[in-house]
Amino acid sequence: MNSDTIKFALRKISTLQFATIENIQIQENTINLNFEFGFGINEEGKIIGCSVKFDFLSNATPFIILNAVCDFAIEPESWESLIDKGKNALVLPVSLVTHLATITTGTSRGILHAKTENTVFNKYFLPTINVADALKSEIMIPLL
Repeated sequence: MNSDTIKFALRKISTLQFATIENIQIQENTINLNFEFGFGINEEGKIIGCSVKFDFLSNATPFIILNAVCDFAIEPESWESLIDKGKNALVLPVSLVTHLATITTGTSRGILHAKTENTVFNKYFLPTINVADALKSEIMIPLL
């Protein structure tokens, strides 16, 4: 099943963590960006949560940290189609995983801008990220 056949809606955006660390010397030629995605579910609410954490680093020391979550409500019929009864798990196809992660990344880009507006940190952007390179397989989440 691909993400085109899964009906969902963005229901909630949360900023779990945001920090700027001002007392480090940022050397532009040493800046790196680390990121990681996570997925979870709320079975009762038929919600899939996609989290992403970004760490901007200079000389391996973080100077911006952002962790955001987007909650997506899944239409009941689509939710049922994701259940693998034999494994008692919700199976998120890679097309859906990458789609939700792309939305969450774009949302995080806006959060970063809003949180750093009118500060010295506003010049640091989330670059375009090919989420498909980071997320290459389906995700299986056990059901209760």
